[in-house]
Amino acid sequence: MKVRKGQLKVDRFLVPFRVYGNASQFIVCVNGAQQTMASWKSVVSYFSKDYSLALFDFPGQGRAQTLSGPTDVSLDEQVRVLHQVLLALNAPGKVNVVGASWGGIVVAVFAARHPELVGKIILASFGVMVSEKMLKVIRKGKELYENGKGDEVSDLIIENFGQHLPENYKKKISYQFSAIKKENFRAFYTHGKLLETTQSLNKVVDLSNIKAETLVINGEHDTIMDMEDVKIATAQIPNCETKIITGVGHFLHNEREDILDIYRDFLSDETGLGYLKPEGYPLYSSKIRITS
Repeated sequence: MKVRKGQLKVDRFLVPFRVYGNASQFIVCVNGAQQTMASWKSVVSYFSKDYSLALFDFPGQGRAQTLSGPTDVSLDEQVRVLHQVLLALNAPGKVNVVGASWGGIVVAVFAARHPELVGKIILASFGVMVSEKMLKVIRKGKELYENGKGDEVSDLIIENFGQHLPENYKKKISYQFSAIKKENFRAFYTHGKLLETTQSLNKVVDLSNIKAETLVINGEHDTIMDMEDVKIATAQIPNCETKIITGVGHFLHNEREDILDIYRDFLSDETGLGYLKPEGYPLYSSKIRITS
């Protein structure tokens, strides 16, 4: 498989990226909080024959570097990083973008601001509100960090959000936090503060400005997301379908790889969703399918 590696200087950050494959159609994968490019391994293996897969690390993740200024990275800065990654691809047309968890928030904001660059988007484990359970976990994580017990954060994440992950993936999370660099843990800590202060995505973006065909896909047992919140979020996106996958939690295709078949069907469907909400479409009436 052809692999292109490089780094982008984006404002005060140095952002590493990888491009796998040599197809004309692109998928850009956007990491969740404190995830790295490695979290997309199964996606690269699955799609690289038919698509070029672009991966990168946000500042505070993996090998990305903050060259100046604070370790805190704002949502606007993350959106700008994604923007520069897409421009660097020199793609012949619009680019498909997949975001997981917090990465889905970044993708949604980007798609609303730059509709001319986006083909289709997949928002995995997506909602507009930070749940009370998530806030409790954030506060507990901050307490552990401030008391020098950052290595226990992995157990906190697994117990609350990763119950349905296979054991090998749980071990990867544990290892990641045991070996995490101090500056990366600081970035994770400040990300928690960002979630606390933002709480509602509607404060920072108008989701009705998203023009791309959109798939929102969440797990039935996702303890971070609330179903009513999912309905609110998807009702605001004009051309959106939602799938709730039974038997899985927050980490979706990392819990069950056959979920990648759903991604493929959505991205390869040239007829579109066949679903465009008319003016005055009522809230809470978004098209939601429960899929086993």
